Amino acid sequence: MERGKPVLCAVMLLIALLVSCATPTPTPTPLPPPRPVVATATAIPRLRQPVTLLLWHTEPEGSAAAELLTDMARRFHSECSWITVEPVYVGAYEDLYRKAVAAVRAGHPPDLATAYPAHIASLMAAGALVPLDVYAGDSELGLSPRDRADFFPGFWQANLYPEFDSQLLSLPYAWQALALYYNATALRAAGIESPPKTWDEFERACHVASGGDVAGYAFVDSGMTFTGWLYSRGASLLNARGTGAAFNGSEGVDSLELLLRLLDTRIARRLEGEGSDRAAFASGKTVFAMAGTAELAAYAGQVDKAARPFAWGCTIIPQVDVANPRTVAWGASLCIFRTTEARQQAAWRFIRWFNDTAQVAEWASTLGFAPVRRSAVEQLAASGWLEDRPVTREVYESVIPYALPEPSVRESLLIRRAVEDAWLATLSGVWGTQDALDMAAGRVNEAMSQ
Repeated sequence: MERGKPVLCAVMLLIALLVSCATPTPTPTPLPPPRPVVATATAIPRLRQPVTLLLWHTEPEGSAAAELLTDMARRFHSECSWITVEPVYVGAYEDLYRKAVAAVRAGHPPDLATAYPAHIASLMAAGALVPLDVYAGDSELGLSPRDRADFFPGFWQANLYPEFDSQLLSLPYAWQALALYYNATALRAAGIESPPKTWDEFERACHVASGGDVAGYAFVDSGMTFTGWLYSRGASLLNARGTGAAFNGSEGVDSLELLLRLLDTRIARRLEGEGSDRAAFASGKTVFAMAGTAELAAYAGQVDKAARPFAWGCTIIPQVDVANPRTVAWGASLCIFRTTEARQQAAWRFIRWFNDTAQVAEWASTLGFAPVRRSAVEQLAASGWLEDRPVTREVYESVIPYALPEPSVRESLLIRRAVEDAWLATLSGVWGTQDALDMAAGRVNEAMSQ
């Protein structure tokens, strides 16, 4: 089976010219522990002057997310009558970031925005955002130790920014995690009663369950998939200080070499186009797929329309150490721009309210994003909502608690592109696995050193 297209060779050769030397293989290190919130008692004066806040977001007009966000802003106003939140659609995340930079330079920033961690870090570096620790630590307006512990660790950690002394710069908005979608009917037919828990079990299951026009695993090239595989092996993208690449160790090599073996033995199928792996899964052409948990409803919709119905599920991706499972989380968070104390405090009240249990449960159950708090999952279970959705319950129990974010640094999007290029270079035969990862690591290190 061919592993790539000629155009990829040219791309990767260009990358090689940009990187002066390979980077030595580092020892991967665990992600840092979450930073505690300390109550500040009377640090914040209680301001209740009427304000109208602009919330820039990326939900297209008429979408379910836009309508729910508008409705939630209305309900928040009914609770805090002196605060009006006006959600404003400004385009995709890259568009929002560019417009935010321009607005800050013009002296007219929005009050709040939904943004990727990389953009939040860049805006903070420009002095445009307000650190939230003083609000989060306030005895009345803040997050109690119990509140903080209620967030699943990865979704809390995603809002702590290491290059700014691990300050809290945001709160969760729309997050998801990488998961394993599996065809339970096909596995049982092959004599396998449960989804694979380890990578060895996954490889064997792909061999046993594939055959004819059915592949064991169908995938679309993705840096997020590589990151999930890396995390599942106990490794990290960056070193403990967050200053350089750590993905080119043995765990990264093992991840890429597993994929090559699956392709070489023709039990994995490489597809192109967004959703093509989901379509292959729903049509029974593949036993496994890996995708974000936010795609759960889309998978369910396509499986329900399948010509041959089958039992399926969604669980944590395979692991090296099943006692300490890990996968990757990614998404956007809510940040507050530097304006006046009254506006900033009002903005904090909104994002704090948005992340209360009831709102988290509603946001997750309506739109399919990750429920970032344990109490939200408990509320959905107590209401009976999860009882009627066994696959969603499986995701909430086996995936969400173990999701860890990409590094919350300005270079996080560049890091993602670099590992995607390494993935493509390996599949295309341009570089060996170690050389491809070293080349990507050199690219990341050069960027971070500047």
